[in-house]
This record gives sequence, structure tokens and C-alpha cells, in this order.
Amino acid sequence: MKIRFLYFKDCPHTKPTLNLLKKILKEKEIEEKIKIIEIESEEEARKYRFLGSPTIQINGWDIEKGRGKNLHVFGCRVYKTEDGYSGVPPTEMIIKAIEETQKKQKFLFLCTHNSTRSQMAEGLFKSLYGDRYEVYSAGTKPLRVNPYAIKVMAEIGINISSHYSKSFEEFYGMEFDYVITVCDNVKETCPFFPNGKRYLHKGFKDPSKTQGKEEEVIREFRKVRDEIKKWMEEMFGEGVIKS
Repeated sequence: MKIRFLYFKDCPHTKPTLNLLKKILKEKEIEEKIKIIEIESEEEARKYRFLGSPTIQINGWDIEKGRGKNLHVFGCRVYKTEDGYSGVPPTEMIIKAIEETQKKQKFLFLCTHNSTRSQMAEGLFKSLYGDRYEVYSAGTKPLRVNPYAIKVMAEIGINISSHYSKSFEEFYGMEFDYVITVCDNVKETCPFFPNGKRYLHKGFKDPSKTQGKEEEVIREFRKVRDEIKKWMEEMFGEGVIKS
């Protein structure tokens, strides 16, 4: 768990909010260090998705649900409480955000056929972050796992030979913390899964469409595999999701 505390100089609510956060962490016996960041410019506010002082982010997400897509604010902040509005977030809001993060979050990778990109994404994500997250993959029109995907994943020590292509209908009734589409939205219509708390998209070219000799096809599969891996390490490498 990565905890950021962001504040604006001279904000009167900085100290009481930071003390409240420390108190909650102590009571829950959580030893994670708080990264304290002073926001000094509009540029920094934009960079850190600062929603006003004080802001608490856990694994890159604001503790106040529904505010993740709001524009940054270089100034003070108020939180909605049962009694109205306050410059200090409610205790229960902080606790809920921490408890949700402590659960093993569920990820679903989607593409059209659940044959190549989402299969490689599932295998890579399990290999890199399986200790932190549950991960699944599916498609709207499942076919079979592409043999070249199995081959290039085996080259880096990841066995997906037991994977099979699944329809996302198999996961209806399950709720996912993150639904991530990996289709090429320039050439395809990306699927939509309704039971996601948050949605991310990163488009990758479909290597199965590559024409040419086998070595050329495999080269394209390796390229997409490495692009997915690089994106994952940049996005999730420090345990902080950079939305």
C-alpha cells in the first residue's frame, strides 16, 4: 500500500488531517510510511492529480470516491460529510479507503477474442503482481489462445498453455476493481463490461493480424508482449496506479 499526503502551504486543515491519518494507521497497525508532498505550483497540482489541500491518495487513488476524474485544484479543499462540509476528511472515509485497498483487488483484461493481447496481459500481470491482485481475462467473441502467444510467453518463462479463451459473460455477477481494455481502438470496437469500479484503456496492435513469414509474425508477437510488459511496469511498478 502506497500512501500519499498532499497539501498546500498555509492550509489550516493540513495538520489535523495528517494527525488523523497517522492515528488511523497506528490503530490499524499499518506500518506503511506516508509520503508527504507539498504542492507548490499548478504544474505539480496537475502532475499529482491534486484535488485541493489536504488530499490523501492510496495506491494513486483519491480517498473520496467519485473524485478520480475531477480536474486538479491548486488551493484548499472541502469534503462532504454527514453534517455538511469540512476541510478535514471524515474518519470513516479514510478507513473505508484503506480497507478496500487491503483486499486483494480484482482486475479483468478485455479484448475482442481473448486470444492474444488479453491472454498475454493476464499472464504477465500474474507473473509481475499476482501477490497483490487477482487477475482474469475475457473477450466478447472468444476463439482460442493463439499458439504464438503461448510461444512468446514461454520464451520469458511464463506458461499460459493451460489458458483458454473466455467470454466476458462468464464473469457477469462478479465485480472488478479495474476493467482494462487492451484492444486497438483505432481498428476495433472495444468491449464494455458493466461491473467495473474503475476503467482503464491502453490500446495495443493485434499481432495476430500480421502477414508474412513465421519469423515476422513471431517478431510482432514479441513486440506486443514487450509493450504490454513495459506499460504494466510503468503503470503498476511501484504499487501506485497512475491513472
